[in-house]
Amino acid sequence: MVKHFKYENAESLIKETEFLSLQQSGKSQSVFLGLLKEVLKQEYGYDFENHNPKSIKNYLYIDDILCTGNTLYQDMFEWLSETVNDKKRIANIQEKGQRIIFSYIFLHSKNFHKKVAQMKYSISDKIKDSITMARWVEIDNNSNKSFSKCEIAKPLDSELSERVNTYKQEICKSVDEHSDGKYSVAEDFFRTNNIPAKEDFFTSAENRNRLERIFFGKRY
Repeated sequence: MVKHFKYENAESLIKETEFLSLQQSGKSQSVFLGLLKEVLKQEYGYDFENHNPKSIKNYLYIDDILCTGNTLYQDMFEWLSETVNDKKRIANIQEKGQRIIFSYIFLHSKNFHKKVAQMKYSISDKIKDSITMARWVEIDNNSNKSFSKCEIAKPLDSELSERVNTYKQEICKSVDEHSDGKYSVAEDFFRTNNIPAKEDFFTSAENRNRLERIFFGKRY
């Protein structure tokens, strides 16, 4: 982040950053903030307990892994919708040109982009301009895109049992009832033979197919 935002050093970034604690006690965020306190003390001699930036440029939201992204969305929706100085917090952030930084160890890319789209719809149509995502490992789970590395286990739709087909129909019916004709999306239960175009996640395409069938058979 020091390099990305062109700060002179880590201390300069820290002094302009507010560390968000939005999750319930006992959740992973509180654990990570505890670790962060130790690192700031050991590496920079920084007293986190008295951290009170006079001029905030960055709001840092730290967590371990973004799976569905629902926790991130709910936290952001509640926090950014709060009223501050007679305006929603997101309006204040945008007016001041402040940043919202999400920092994860693991990130599922498709789910993150879905949540950004959801925030754009329900919080602000320009929220993307205020967001920066920092992650150590990005997991490509865009299993229905031609460019996808498909770094997840997702079986082909061949040789499906009657039980699987029945369950699939139940899911589709439930989603259709929920959407009530307001929107529609393409089905995304399985991957096709051409995804991924090059196999890097498993040792071979054959081994991927074999393991996915084993997992799928055990589940259904």
